[in-house]
Amino acid sequence: MNFFISTENNYHNNFNLNYTKIKNFHIYHDAGWIVTKNSLLKVNSQSYCKIEVTNNLKILHNDPREFPVWFDTNCCSTFTKLKNYLPVDGMLTYDNKWHVTYKEKYFETSKKIYNAEQTIDFCIDLLYKKTSEFLKNNKNNLIVFDSNGLDSLLARSVLDFCKAKYELRKITKKPFSILQKHLNSMYWGFNQIELFDKPTTIIGGFYGDEYLLRSPSYIQSLLRDKNIDVVKIFDQIETSYMKRFFEVIYLEKCKKIKKKIAKQKMKEIITNDIQIWHIDTTYIFSPFKDLKFLELLNCDKSVIIKQLTDGWLSKQLISYFNPQLVKKIDKFKNMNDPEWFEY
Repeated sequence: MNFFISTENNYHNNFNLNYTKIKNFHIYHDAGWIVTKNSLLKVNSQSYCKIEVTNNLKILHNDPREFPVWFDTNCCSTFTKLKNYLPVDGMLTYDNKWHVTYKEKYFETSKKIYNAEQTIDFCIDLLYKKTSEFLKNNKNNLIVFDSNGLDSLLARSVLDFCKAKYELRKITKKPFSILQKHLNSMYWGFNQIELFDKPTTIIGGFYGDEYLLRSPSYIQSLLRDKNIDVVKIFDQIETSYMKRFFEVIYLEKCKKIKKKIAKQKMKEIITNDIQIWHIDTTYIFSPFKDLKFLELLNCDKSVIIKQLTDGWLSKQLISYFNPQLVKKIDKFKNMNDPEWFEY
């Protein structure tokens, strides 16, 4: 989902992108788009982006949007940071100038508070539904990288439960394309994939921390008004799946968080935390990137703390979908990841 759209033909095509002109719009884009007289479409089972030009230009997509959009007076892009960022609940159109409209009640979720059993059942139903619907419409080869990480194993376990056919392989460090190198400089997820020459979908654990309650800074901000301090919680634990990762990556950051963030604001932060998206003919599917998972912010706090510190919920889910994978879970988060991975 990479494009640069301009009303002026003065773009320097340093990334060797394809070029399409529709009416007065100059559109530079990566591979994999279906081009017609009035539109460009890139689609992969449950996700899509359509650049539609009629009387005006519209950018249409699934929710939540899987790629960033930046715009200024005459241009918009997914990979070049321009003056304005479009929030995920915003829709962008061009009619002599850019117009932003917002979807009503975009972040609205049930206010139900889930106990442990209800949380597990909720996640089982949602993960199965999202993955099975994806598989039903998928036409690409599926790749799963052989990882012992919690999120990757959970995504894989759901595939196994659905009896999906996929290739399990070791990830290798290959030279980046010019565009991938640029994207990796801004979004860490592009450092953890390979690019494929023919349509291929990588099933990954991206967004697991954010949507499944394991981001320490998010949880610290969410629970601050309950006299719950994430730093103190980890201090009281000798060892756990998340402890080392927390101490290296999040300890100092969490010490600085003194105020609670409202759930509405937290939903906005989570959904605007974009990590990776389709590039050329390589596509990404994560079963965790779903607006319905925002309901987990209503979980009982004991569930949240167990998931934050030890990945309790994720382990329960793997045990349900494919108990054979439980023994593969690393003792610590990112314990055996390739040395070049970034976070």
